Amino acid sequence: MSPDSVNLIYPNASDEKSTGYQLHIKTLLDGETRQLLQNIAKKHSLALREEQGKVVIYKPKEVTKAI
Repeated sequence: MSPDSVNLIYPNASDEKSTGYQLHIKTLLDGETRQLLQNIAKKHSLALREEQGKVVIYKPKEVTKAI
């Protein structure tokens, strides 16, 4: 993986899904690699999504539930 394929994106206060920095990796995942990354992300309380030829790893915003 070349250094050009990895970017650290600054936090966006108006982002409704994530909080803090996001890691963007330009790649297409196969099924096995996708599962491995999802397991690692989950272990660290992170989320993973794929969009337009890249993988985005981020800390999801917590959803508060009414009691």
